[in-house]
Amino acid sequence: MRFLAIETSSLTGSLALFEDVRCVGEERFPEGMVHGREITPRLQILLSRTGTQAASIEGLAVSGGPGSYTGCRVGMTAAKSLGFSLRVPVVAVSSLEVLASGACTRSGRGKSDALVAPVLDGRRGKYYVALFRRSSGAQPNRLLEDRIGTTEQIARWLAEKASSSARVSCCGDGAAAFLAGFSTLAADCEGSSLRVERAAAENDIPAARTLGELAASRLRGARFDLETLHKLQVTYLRPSEPEVRWQRGEFSGVTSRVSSALASSQTPATTKGSAGREGDS
Repeated sequence: MRFLAIETSSLTGSLALFEDVRCVGEERFPEGMVHGREITPRLQILLSRTGTQAASIEGLAVSGGPGSYTGCRVGMTAAKSLGFSLRVPVVAVSSLEVLASGACTRSGRGKSDALVAPVLDGRRGKYYVALFRRSSGAQPNRLLEDRIGTTEQIARWLAEKASSSARVSCCGDGAAAFLAGFSTLAADCEGSSLRVERAAAENDIPAARTLGELAASRLRGARFDLETLHKLQVTYLRPSEPEVRWQRGEFSGVTSRVSSALASSQTPATTKGSAGREGDS
């Protein structure tokens, strides 16, 4: 099965083309939130370089979040549009799972007691997190579902899932900040046995190649279904910044002014001609 993997949940996006479980080509975007600008030309380059016709793509895999709101939306929109156009199945994979799998691959599989916690910046002092145990296959074993929480909450979740002898490696763009807060927290909590360390920085960016490796088995045997495609959505885990500000009432003044302007524009204007006719009657 030939399929395309689209990873745009972080600051650096990428694409990967697969033949069954084998990656035959990759394209990485420049660093920065340029996914909307780069995804189409990078796809054209990837298809040209691999001698692939777009019509021959039989499936799509996309990062389903959490992560960058803008990045995730770009990737999901592209995947759903291509899926609809080509009438092929689309599957979404957690960006945290992609990070964990990449970290497991680079650090070596098979260490059954080795745990990986991908941590992404969720803003306002919170982080997206999950917990996985390394496995011998492409897909790590999930121990904690995708969540968002504070440093204190995450420390508690990890302690509940990890044994006292386990060492948890953290990767992702929120790992450094989380570990700084965790170090302070651990110093204030005597007797804490949870051991958390920083994974290599190369594990902080999810890659389309890893996404494709995880999605291969999920796409195998999948069929295009329009209802399933429509229901496919990004997993954000929290409201967007505009939604938060709306809930706080920060846009109430703007809403009032817009409502007043709309009301004024809908009020029939009285012209000089009509006034004259009214007087004549």
